Amino acid sequence: MPKKTKLAAGRPERPRKRAEQQRSVETRAAILNAAIAEFAERGFEGASIRAIADRLDLQHPLITYHYRSKDILWRAAAEHAFAQIRTEWDILARSTRRFFGIPSRFLNFIGSCARKP
Repeated sequence: MPKKTKLAAGRPERPRKRAEQQRSVETRAAILNAAIAEFAERGFEGASIRAIADRLDLQHPLITYHYRSKDILWRAAAEHAFAQIRTEWDILARSTRRFFGIPSRFLNFIGSCARKP
């Protein structure tokens, strides 16, 4: 049976599941950004899930909950980085027709990707 929402000040209460889903999306994005930085600095072999967790003050099982292995996390971080690069690239292409200003963390990550395809 579906859970009923309570009325507070005449407005329906937001379903809890939606807040949990949003928090999960935000957590994943934070993990991916920290992973990009870690892989860019240390490369695939030097990076660890524990070090990525330390960057975020999280316990490493939370990362393995979202990404079961370092390889899966690396692939997700690469997809996330390239999506961000593409977005910035498109914005720059439309506004200035110049392709300067791609953040160095992405360039370092691309170098890391070239070493571990």
